[in-house]
Amino acid sequence: MKKLSYISKFFSVLISFFFVAGFTLPFSGKFSETFESYPVAKIPWGKTVALKSDLYKVSQNAAVSPDFDLTFSVESQYGSYQPAGLRKLAILLKEIELTRLLKTKASGDQVAQGAENSVRDIGRGFKLLATHPVGTVKNVGNATGEFFKKGGHLFSKKKRKTLKKPSLKERLFDGARRDVASEFGADVYTENPDLIRELDRIAQKRMSGSAAFTVAQFLVPVTLIGSVALTASGVSASADQMVNTKDAWELYDLNRNAFKAKGLEDEPIDQFLLENPYFNPREQTRIRFYLESLSSAKGWQKVFDQLSDIKSEKEAGQAMTALEMLMGLAERHKDFTEIGFHQGSLYAVTAQRQVFVLWPYDFVYANRKGETLLNQINGLKGKFSSAEVHVLNLGLMSSGMRSRLESLGIKTADGIFFKEKLNDDEISRRAGASPAAG
Repeated sequence: MKKLSYISKFFSVLISFFFVAGFTLPFSGKFSETFESYPVAKIPWGKTVALKSDLYKVSQNAAVSPDFDLTFSVESQYGSYQPAGLRKLAILLKEIELTRLLKTKASGDQVAQGAENSVRDIGRGFKLLATHPVGTVKNVGNATGEFFKKGGHLFSKKKRKTLKKPSLKERLFDGARRDVASEFGADVYTENPDLIRELDRIAQKRMSGSAAFTVAQFLVPVTLIGSVALTASGVSASADQMVNTKDAWELYDLNRNAFKAKGLEDEPIDQFLLENPYFNPREQTRIRFYLESLSSAKGWQKVFDQLSDIKSEKEAGQAMTALEMLMGLAERHKDFTEIGFHQGSLYAVTAQRQVFVLWPYDFVYANRKGETLLNQINGLKGKFSSAEVHVLNLGLMSSGMRSRLESLGIKTADGIFFKEKLNDDEISRRAGASPAAG
């Protein structure tokens, strides 16, 4: 009887754990998992994100979607937010701190002395993903994307030739905004309305106080940046340097000329730069630099075509994240012979017949979409029959998903968002050796 009592208590505790965590046990038959929420404290944040400050507080549980998103709840003195994704959470928390810092600055002259390193490092995460935030933050009850849709993305779906070119005054103001954003480590293409207002306020004061200097700085001739090193930090830094010093019209000309120099035709170039509303000028420029760096690999033109044909903001965000993960991998493997999308998943092949699949997801588990991803992996194994296949995921994986991948002979690494860089040990281990997702 005592033994039965112990067993009963054990199962009672086990069931309670799954209930509290928002998990349900997998049912018999075809293995499947269901997650309704994920404990925020169990995510291995490290130094990436501070979950609580005197400005904001992140709720204890993140909602899990069947599409592998984690949606967080954040309360701050500026409002209530529900950022969807690890990356957008990091961006939001950084921008809340940046907004406070900007609010303490009365004039543009103070900006250059105001960019403390501690603020620049907030929410940096995996060094490519949050240094210059480009995602959407949705403030509950407010249309935070209005500025971006009306002005931040200059071209939208219209042809450039049908738009009136901004006046010199407007372009000078845009330049002042870029300078302020760059000095603080913010993104001039942010969609956060509070941060936009502060950038505009200080830029306006800077314009009124130092217009002559601004004009002189603005009239520097536009030139093409030359070759860039094939490293994640080198490529992204070069692209961001261009974005931080050129307006959207100049970026259009520079990127268009660069794509033509690589042999692309006018129609797909215009489809990407003018007709696709889902990449802002920073993202377009980063993509241009990434594809230039990877142009020796077979399939880079097809990657460009796939990006040009993207149909939603979410799809664009995931593609952008996967590309940045690929560039992080390029620091270790500079010998990609082929890159491409296979049924929506970005992959790269090395000369050593290793296939790397980049998953831009927060939390992958064994559900219906998980089965689809597993089928995609099987398809890639068939396409590259003699290759060793690796899966790299931005966020976490459930133990069930790792087991399924291990049964297919796949090597994995997860938690890419929390790493400063990738190393060979992490990207070559078997799935069973991946750290537990909780």
